[in-house]
Amino acid sequence: MSKRIKDPAYRLHKQSGQAVVTLPDGIGGRHDVYLGKHGTEASQAEYGRVLAEWRANGRTWRKAATTADMTVNELVLTYWEWVKTYYRHADGTPTNEVDNIRLGLRRLVELYGDTAANSFDGMALEAVRNRMIEDGLCRNRINKDVARIKRMFRWAVPKKLIPLVVYQELATVEGLRAGRTKARETKPVRQVSLSVVEETLPCLRPPVAAMVRLQLHTGMRPGEVAIMRGIDLDMTGKDWLYRPSTHKTAHRGHSRVISIGPRGQQIIRQFLKTELEAYLFSPRDAMASLRAEQRHNRKSPVPPSQRNRRKRKPKKFPVTITPPVPTPARSARLASRPVSRIGTPTSSATPRRRRSARLPAWIWPAQSWGKSHWRRRKFMPRWT
Repeated sequence: MSKRIKDPAYRLHKQSGQAVVTLPDGIGGRHDVYLGKHGTEASQAEYGRVLAEWRANGRTWRKAATTADMTVNELVLTYWEWVKTYYRHADGTPTNEVDNIRLGLRRLVELYGDTAANSFDGMALEAVRNRMIEDGLCRNRINKDVARIKRMFRWAVPKKLIPLVVYQELATVEGLRAGRTKARETKPVRQVSLSVVEETLPCLRPPVAAMVRLQLHTGMRPGEVAIMRGIDLDMTGKDWLYRPSTHKTAHRGHSRVISIGPRGQQIIRQFLKTELEAYLFSPRDAMASLRAEQRHNRKSPVPPSQRNRRKRKPKKFPVTITPPVPTPARSARLASRPVSRIGTPTSSATPRRRRSARLPAWIWPAQSWGKSHWRRRKFMPRWT
């Protein structure tokens, strides 16, 4: 659940005795709006009016007159705050149009970011379009991005951010026509042959193959298959009815009902779950089945590190240093060495506090370090 955003508070300005409210402008600044004498009905009414205009403006402050000194960068930032709240699904997640707008405005900001928004005309828009052509974008993509730029300036007109004549001039710029421009053309997307689909199905994982078969039998979109849940299915009739929680034309008020016949029902029954709000085709469940299948077909033993990988606090096996195995040649060398103060020959097998030549210098600690620090030091890389 999204966090509720609080409105700016109605408060007292002690120096003047007036009521004041501080409104953010959407580009990092704040502005105080004085409402009249504090505590009066007139100031309360003015507070409600100012907040209503502030909400209608996308929760950003604006001057009463046209902002003549606003740059294209400031206009894009103000528009971006509105985009993030407008292009949303019913569950609050952003739509793909948010990323499309971000990419479509990129070249506008690069070329005319510091230019005054009021002076952006049709010739400047054509220069932005030429940059898109030079960058190798296809004609259809260029026309859509240019339309997104026009849409931003159209949005700014009722907000009193730019005059109407700026948008009217931009609206006269026509889109690119096929075969009459240097923009790259793309091949039309055609249907895939059914024989190619049948040859591909054995190479897919069972959940993905089931999704492809369900699309063949029902004609639904890939996104509608991916978000299918048990709670969205009506299984009372002979043909099941599937109503997706969200779809491509939901923002236009259109409803979407998909009829599923016996073949599609047979596919869905394999993935039905007791939890009605869970997705039928879950990537997590698919990966879990894949890992279980790989573990079952494994021939070598599973090491302890992999057995404890999914535990929150896996058991750590202590690392011990095995003393060297005595051999006749080593025993002869030890016998020829001088005797220590405790009466035993000095040996690498005998624990000593001084640094050992058998261990790298970065493992062995100084004498002042504790035992726990020595254990941590053993697992540090050589460059520490």
